[in-house]
Amino acid sequence: MKIIQFSSGDLWAGAEVQLYHMVCSMNNLEDIDLTVILLNHGQLEKKLIRQNIKVVVLDESQFNSIKIFFMFKALVKELKPDLIHTHRTKENILGGIAAFVSGCKSVRTVHGANEFKVSLYNIKAFSYALADKLVGRFLQNRIIVVSDELKCKLSNEYPVTHLTVIKNSVSAKYIEDQATARLDSISEPDQLNVCFIGRFVPVKRIDLFYNVAKEVIKSRKGLNVHFHMIGDGPLWRDYHNRVSTDNLESRIHLTGFVKNTAPYLKKMDLLLFTSDHEGLPMTLLEAMILGVPVLARNNLKTIRQVLREGECGYIKSFDNIKAAAVSLVDILTDNIDREKKVELAKKTIHTEYLIEKNIKLYIKLYRETLAL
Repeated sequence: MKIIQFSSGDLWAGAEVQLYHMVCSMNNLEDIDLTVILLNHGQLEKKLIRQNIKVVVLDESQFNSIKIFFMFKALVKELKPDLIHTHRTKENILGGIAAFVSGCKSVRTVHGANEFKVSLYNIKAFSYALADKLVGRFLQNRIIVVSDELKCKLSNEYPVTHLTVIKNSVSAKYIEDQATARLDSISEPDQLNVCFIGRFVPVKRIDLFYNVAKEVIKSRKGLNVHFHMIGDGPLWRDYHNRVSTDNLESRIHLTGFVKNTAPYLKKMDLLLFTSDHEGLPMTLLEAMILGVPVLARNNLKTIRQVLREGECGYIKSFDNIKAAAVSLVDILTDNIDREKKVELAKKTIHTEYLIEKNIKLYIKLYRETLAL
């Protein structure tokens, strides 16, 4: 079976990490002939090439969408794939249309809910969103979603029979190997470490993380808790300035973008999710593999499901910052409870979220799609 995976490749974030795990596992199967087509050079491209996976880059910084469409269509004609699997809006539109006109089956993965409201006043964004929806509904054969919550949301836009849930999954060995990299920046023996890992964008509600951190530092002066904000994005500079203005550089650390977050995560005593919404974050699964407890805001349905409503982690409201700070300190100081939850989290990962199991679901879906 010949497969093209079509993705942007501009970032190294959750969707790209998931694609990497999926492609590496799929490439090991004897009856799969795999090519990855990306729109950008970057970390994903380099990692895939190191795994001897065929990669073609149609650089969107050099070519417009029309040129990329015809280049992609030419590759489809040359490679003669049985199926094209697309990721994200631009690839969905270009790949879905190219597959349809070439007589090829295609599917897409929706990695998370749309973070931005599309307005009629923004004609370009509205047109993209409409084209994406029409291609998904009428030209592509299946839509893969990473959580039951996301399937429920998209059932208003697509027929339920068009939607299939395949949860994000990871390679435990890969994450454990990544975590062995040397890291000297977190070394105080009595130091407790709490972190946020992600993009500095409004939906992540970094303000909640930051305000809870300030409250803990202010109210528990005898507790050596350090807060780590790992990642970058449009709001990074704002929080860098806030830390400086509040004179908290010694306790709140902004690392910027980190290629390999696993060694940082391994050092943490708690990982926080404070977003307004999330899909199924790869960082959550990585934390559970590495034995790092997770505290999630109670509005995050998919994370609550993964954490089994608190059996495998902590679920709290962040509506009251002082109360959230008290909850955080209670978690950090109760080692017995944390160890129990960590062990249950590891068992959950090995039961439900390993790539070796989920890759079979992808192949099954591909075969069913080809049989349509």
